[in-house]
Amino acid sequence: MTVAPLAYPPNPLPWYRGGLWHLTLHSRPFTDTQFSQTAIMRLDDAHGRQLTQKWNTAAQLQFSIDGHSQAAAAIAELRTEVVAWRYDDMTGSDVPVFRGVITQSEDQLSEQVHTVTITCHDYLAVMDRRFFPGPSPYTGNMQQDGWVNTFVTNAGGTNATSRGTAAYLPLAAAYRNPDGSQRTMLAGAGGTMRQRTYQGGQSYLVALDDMAKVIGGFDYDCLPYMYGAWDYVRVFVPVQGITRTDPGLVYGESVVSLTRSVNSADYGNSWLCIGNNGSSDPNVPQYQGTAQNTAATDPTQGVGLWQSQDNASDVNDLQTLSDKANGDLLMYGQLVPAYTVALRPDWYHWNKVNMGDVVPLVVQSGRLNVSTTVRIMGITYDIGDDGEENVSLDVGRPTRDLVDLLNTQQQDVLALTRR
Repeated sequence: MTVAPLAYPPNPLPWYRGGLWHLTLHSRPFTDTQFSQTAIMRLDDAHGRQLTQKWNTAAQLQFSIDGHSQAAAAIAELRTEVVAWRYDDMTGSDVPVFRGVITQSEDQLSEQVHTVTITCHDYLAVMDRRFFPGPSPYTGNMQQDGWVNTFVTNAGGTNATSRGTAAYLPLAAAYRNPDGSQRTMLAGAGGTMRQRTYQGGQSYLVALDDMAKVIGGFDYDCLPYMYGAWDYVRVFVPVQGITRTDPGLVYGESVVSLTRSVNSADYGNSWLCIGNNGSSDPNVPQYQGTAQNTAATDPTQGVGLWQSQDNASDVNDLQTLSDKANGDLLMYGQLVPAYTVALRPDWYHWNKVNMGDVVPLVVQSGRLNVSTTVRIMGITYDIGDDGEENVSLDVGRPTRDLVDLLNTQQQDVLALTRR
């Protein structure tokens, strides 16, 4: 398979630009405010810049800066935020790709240098630190899109947290088709009725993510809007991304290197989802939902039974447990390799491929004779100090790191405490 060359973009990067990317530092807003009103300065001396985006996960930006610089003096953890801009050679303008609060910093000093490493997380991550208030449970039976709007609105609303304007989050729900175009709220699966009860202490982001992962759920991300005051929590029904026949990911052409991993720990063809029966009596069986595919019962398929379980200790609705078990089976009921592919420099152009897109993958090397289609589950931009851009994609199955595992364990513990 040969990758078709991209037509010369109509607005190539101007010669006087230092690179495709630049970062700007802003004060955090606590009311509806546009970027131009909060800007402090450009971070042109930032280096080691890396933006990591993952499917249905908060995005992260990291960079380093000279600790003696004017920019370093202007940075204040939690009080300032960073916007990452990238040049779009189709429109000839910069677009905001990421906005995140400065949540972590590390100063490294020696006799020669003082380097500050900065980590920013987008407002989805901040939403994970907002919780349903107690002591009374929050119960409702509404359409899926309505729940999403409730999660996003209450997470940044003064009524939900009783913290006044300090609770403000620049987030608004937006309803999208798989290609990113606007859809009508409550259309299709977005109109599916969901009955839920949330106890005090439940994270709004965890509630959003749990609903996304049931059968008939949705995909989501967070994208800054240049001309408004908010970042959009985009809700894609039924999924994010489209199927593309071109471009293709071809090892030796568009792909310069890759890693391939197959992890049976992520595979399960029979799922048990444990819920909460509302009883303090340990002898009363807990509610549960189950789902399995034919590979779990048919020995001719050669796989055998692989059981997995999911903890939903604060769920007391049987239909919800069944939906969650079927969602787990849909996601993990096939043994799918995970690939991380490094793209050839200058091959990637803005919006050439996007999160969730299904694209061809061809790998012919040694024991690998792969010609298939894969879904893009993660994008990492390594932005060089000379303005160059190196892009790698996670495709096939979302990769899990230590932070993902620790977050899952913490969510399970919190769910148990709410029982």
